[in-house]
Amino acid sequence: MGVFIAYEDIAAGKRAKETCNFLAESLGVNWILDTQVASFTALRIPRLRYFAAEEAAKANILFISCNDGKLPSGVNEWLQLCLARCGGPMALVALFSCPRLGATHAIAAETYLAAKAKQARMQFFSGFDSAPGQSQRRGPSASALGPLGKRISL
Repeated sequence: MGVFIAYEDIAAGKRAKETCNFLAESLGVNWILDTQVASFTALRIPRLRYFAAEEAAKANILFISCNDGKLPSGVNEWLQLCLARCGGPMALVALFSCPRLGATHAIAAETYLAAKAKQARMQFFSGFDSAPGQSQRRGPSASALGPLGKRISL
């Protein structure tokens, strides 16, 4: 199964990779994830953005992992290029390192990414780090995003 991770910084990349590992463990021993990665910094460079979009279009799942939800224009352009390819990914997963409560930029990014996924007929999942004092739980939780979107707790 192909996975492509676009990440803001090392911590965000690590968070996405850990989520991929959790996914692989949940799927069982017969599932191997072929993971490609690109930093938000690399996606600002047009030539790298184009090649990353080509690779991401081959993946089954796209991960976008960031901190506060401010997506640079290079990420938006990469996503547009990727989603324009025929037979693209089946799912888009957005991971945010902040608690959802009060995360204005992250909520706006979640809404934007959910709309892009719906437009491309992809499943959408999003995850926010728990606020201090909340239990850490993995797996699907209730969704306010509609039939194609789900929130996950990290």
